[in-house]
Amino acid sequence: MTAGLDAEPCKRPRLMMVAQPTGGSQEETGKALPHRDPEVKVAVGVVEQGNDDTCQTYRGDHRAPDANVERCPLCCYYFGNCYWPFIRVPWRGRPDGERSGECWRLCHLDCVRKLLFDSNDFGRGLSADAIETGFVQDLTKVLEWSPQLYRKAPHLRVCFEEQRLSRAAQGEPLPWPPPASPAPPLAAFSFEGLVEIRISACPALRKLPPEIGRIKGVKTLVMISTGLVELAAEVGQLHELEHLFLNGNFLRSLPASVGALPNLTELCLDANRVEYIPPLQSPYLKLITAPANHLTSLPPVASECIERIEAHGNALSSAVLPAALPCHPPQWDKIVSLKLMGNQIRELPAELANMSRLRIAMFSSNRLRELPACVASLGWLEWLFAYDNDLHDLPEGLLKGHRWLERVLLEGNPLSATATARLISNVREGGNIKLRALGLDEAQVRTCAEAAAGACDVGAWQVLPPCISVGKVVHVSGSGQYWMKLTRSSQLRRLENTPAVGEPGGPVSPSTSPARFLVVAFSASQGEPEWLGLLRRLWAQGQVRQGRCPNRGSLEDFFRSKDASSVEACTAALWSSCLRGQGAAPAG
Repeated sequence: MTAGLDAEPCKRPRLMMVAQPTGGSQEETGKALPHRDPEVKVAVGVVEQGNDDTCQTYRGDHRAPDANVERCPLCCYYFGNCYWPFIRVPWRGRPDGERSGECWRLCHLDCVRKLLFDSNDFGRGLSADAIETGFVQDLTKVLEWSPQLYRKAPHLRVCFEEQRLSRAAQGEPLPWPPPASPAPPLAAFSFEGLVEIRISACPALRKLPPEIGRIKGVKTLVMISTGLVELAAEVGQLHELEHLFLNGNFLRSLPASVGALPNLTELCLDANRVEYIPPLQSPYLKLITAPANHLTSLPPVASECIERIEAHGNALSSAVLPAALPCHPPQWDKIVSLKLMGNQIRELPAELANMSRLRIAMFSSNRLRELPACVASLGWLEWLFAYDNDLHDLPEGLLKGHRWLERVLLEGNPLSATATARLISNVREGGNIKLRALGLDEAQVRTCAEAAAGACDVGAWQVLPPCISVGKVVHVSGSGQYWMKLTRSSQLRRLENTPAVGEPGGPVSPSTSPARFLVVAFSASQGEPEWLGLLRRLWAQGQVRQGRCPNRGSLEDFFRSKDASSVEACTAALWSSCLRGQGAAPAG
């Protein structure tokens, strides 16, 4: 048996085995090997003679060479499973000379690169002039933008914000404001065999061309912070697509063909203008995120493995979770995160009782009048945010049935004194050792304390546990989705036996007697500001220095001499100079 080497134009040679029907001589087909089909023999190293008298080895998908199988017009090799992507090129007349006029032919990208930049005519007298001039210029630009096209898993990456950051890091002076980024040319959408397409920070890109549907094999499509106003229906032809990220655009809807993508696992539509999402029929869908849109209903899904649904900041009046296929209802037992805050929801979905693995439940800033009793039995729950609703009562044992519950935020609700007292009692009983923060507001604590004073001697009141965070809810004027919690620095991570605002012996509310110094903190985690108790420690040390910045210059230089392994040490070092009479950060 003879073995031939596949002298591929784009990667190292490899052994090839090709199955083809019997019927030719043994010299043509190779030695017969055992095979399930008696009518098929397997040949190793089958070759054919090219027109340019060079040996061209078939490099394919285990099928015999066929005149109808498309091959690269430059190297005459057939297309198979190789690492290099392919590209459709407009020729001035067909490169094989069969007819004149412009035509598009699929080529190996590496062959086109050699033709354009290495003056390789492949022994056929070809030159770069055979390709349309405009396409050559566009392709040159794309190759400069995205060197990732030559990786083992090739992908197109046109991220203009990364380009600007890279130039700035190299010390190149950049104009301000930065010039507008050009839209990617058609050449960027002429590839095949890519794993990922990523374009970002490109407002000039308003619409994807239909050619995007021909990019076979792509699994991830990312269009972030562009000017897209509509999505091409041809995206639905990307049947292998698994991840579709369309954050920060101007989309109002998605084509039905996108909802029918059979292998979609993640769909992200954050910060668009989407009013409607078609039924999502993929059985593998795990993630749907569409915050900051105009949705009035959630999309039907057919997945059995959905894990995250995030639709906060929309116009949802109902949280019903419909099925995309009535005969195949979705399963909710794998969902771990449900974020529906900032809507107009009056009632939570019945499916909540089936979400036995739910860890993150965020329902704040809605119109809820009650939480269903099943919330108290969600044993894996870690975060429960229900602030800024219309809750008067809470499920019995809300803080008792959870082993992992860490944060419960209930500010801005007209809770009854009984409901608040029950919460405080649950915390004091210590049934949940994981609880780090129970968020209440001044009105809730004051109502509870007044009810306790009316029932018995005020001296029976016990100081609230330190994990109960108390402050005044302040709404942002003109917005129903933003709120702040005003509190004194001594109330952040209160020390043991330190009274909270609103309870007997507690400090005066900052809204009644404001301090001279105001710190505004934005919490990315939508919970307590993660400052490691910094403001509380500063308050415990006494007065704070005025008129001096905590640090100037490069943070990298500042931290070089610090213990980089300790986040708390680095954070405290930034503020150590603020303490009057202190040369170092306070301990603890």
